[in-house]
Amino acid sequence: PEWGKGFDTVPYKVCDWWNYGGIVRDVALVPRPPVHLAGGVGEFSPEGDSLTVRAWVRNASPEAARGVLEASLYPLRMEAKNRASPLVAALAEEGRPLRVRLRPALGWTFPPGKTVMVETQLTLLDPLQSWSPESPNLYALRLRLLPRPRQVGDELWLQVGYRKLEVGPTPPYLFLNGLPLRLAGANRHEELPEVYRATTWEDGERLWPDLERLKALGANFLRLAHYPNHPLLPMLCDRIGLALWEEIPVYWFDGSALLRALEQGIGQQMWLEMLYRDASRPSILFWGACNECSGQEERARFLRRLRELAAQYGGPRLMGQSAVGLHPTDPTQRECDVVGFTFYYGVFYGKDAEADTWAALEQAAHAFPGRPILVTEFGYWAHPQGTEGEKQARIAEATLRALTRHPAVAGMAWWCAYDYHTFHTRINTMGLWTFDRATRRPVAEVLARAWAAWRHLPFPAP
Repeated sequence: PEWGKGFDTVPYKVCDWWNYGGIVRDVALVPRPPVHLAGGVGEFSPEGDSLTVRAWVRNASPEAARGVLEASLYPLRMEAKNRASPLVAALAEEGRPLRVRLRPALGWTFPPGKTVMVETQLTLLDPLQSWSPESPNLYALRLRLLPRPRQVGDELWLQVGYRKLEVGPTPPYLFLNGLPLRLAGANRHEELPEVYRATTWEDGERLWPDLERLKALGANFLRLAHYPNHPLLPMLCDRIGLALWEEIPVYWFDGSALLRALEQGIGQQMWLEMLYRDASRPSILFWGACNECSGQEERARFLRRLRELAAQYGGPRLMGQSAVGLHPTDPTQRECDVVGFTFYYGVFYGKDAEADTWAALEQAAHAFPGRPILVTEFGYWAHPQGTEGEKQARIAEATLRALTRHPAVAGMAWWCAYDYHTFHTRINTMGLWTFDRATRRPVAEVLARAWAAWRHLPFPAP
């Protein structure tokens, strides 16, 4: 629906990106047996010694059915020919199954015309290799539904990975697999040359180079702005080793709009859909609840409700928001696991990008001690003719001097990886690359040098 014509959508008003119309996701008719697997999730225990499997079984027949669920786990091996395939089975090393002990298979009854969630657990008898941006180890989980008597079975493959994410005791307070973690990268809008927003499952080889460029630059972090991207993209980030912040488009909402989204249930619905869809993605470290919203009391209530849902259904991830950095002691950050701010000092506010950014970081660290700070955006335009490229680099250098010196900063994301289309200026030129991906701007080298030096700094001793 058209933005700005009502309050029954999320987002509801004109935002700083292009609102594409028409069908922008895959549409397909898929033949399935009457009793089939409608979806599934695999979640490893915190210590990696077991895997809980939840599967949704749909019985579309007019009669009740019974069946059992089997599960097996295989290493996932990525090669050039299959790296971007949406088919997890194509990457599974079926000749090397992990030794597991499946909870004794119980028969379930599936009522006619209903969808039922079934749950089982695998005890792992072989050690797991953990996932990280540097070592993106993955596994293929095969689920097999065997209905009784003599009905056609069904099969579902899921890509899964194990990692342990925690808020730790020492700066930068973000720990992955027991080790302190620093994240550096960029934001990305879901636009590609030629196809724009209409990404499909067949576009893996279009998406892969977008991620590969960032990895080659030294990035290990990507924020999916400002909405869940096509589900293939997080799958590819699992494989290439990019940690993700994924969010719903609660964008520039004031207090009354946040309450309306809660009352209508639209915010919670989008949140739960995102949590369910990408629950098996090890690359997703953060769920983002909102971006640059006002209304502190209303926002605190909104964040509190979404955090409750994330604790129930979001798996081993941390929740955050991208709040306006002009208010670095924003009390709504207490409703989040991590402290997230967009910082545009020397661009939209403040006079000195370095000094003002440092002062804001100091205030935030004092207001929220022991919490990892993620700077979810910072950047400047190059302008279509490239006339501001030098200033873009200067703003980056000044901001980075503050970000890379502060011990509480656990992550930073440049705005933006690639130029994109917007209602405000038609084309936003804050990208490290132009929209056609043909030109890499000088600011990319500034970021690459700073990221490399920062990520190799020693961490404070425990």
